[in-house]
Amino acid sequence: MDWLSDILTSNNGVALATLSIVVIIFAIIGAKHGLVNIKTKKCQIGTSASENERMIMKNQQEFVELAVEAFEKEIPKPDDYNVWRGKYILEKVLDEINRWIIYNHIQETNSYIEIHQEKVWVLVQSLTDNKVMASKTFKKMVDENIERIIRRLVAIREEYEK
Repeated sequence: MDWLSDILTSNNGVALATLSIVVIIFAIIGAKHGLVNIKTKKCQIGTSASENERMIMKNQQEFVELAVEAFEKEIPKPDDYNVWRGKYILEKVLDEINRWIIYNHIQETNSYIEIHQEKVWVLVQSLTDNKVMASKTFKKMVDENIERIIRRLVAIREEYEK
């Protein structure tokens, strides 16, 4: 322990202690923001970029599943509505939105939203011949839900990138 007292009482002791504290603070801040990742057998400090990306995609996919389930409850169900056909169509919509998440290029621009609203609308129309599903009211409902989903997916990504 004499070496510790020698270091702390020397002229450079205060500078060394200050430098050590600054390095520790930067390591903590870096770990918090994912810039530093220290992994040992017993513990891990910080998150790597791949883990962070995995968490973003997982949360986005969970949100989309919930949003599509909620949308299913909003769908008007006329007498000739085929429940299983409806579930199949929603599963295709879910696959399409998951494709957006995987390609990781989701944006909040109006043109991006309009293009993807139209993609989903064409997909839905190609899989059904129900007149209720072809109405302007239903198209408006689809467009509003797709816009809400896209905006929320962007918000989820932004939360992790802070």
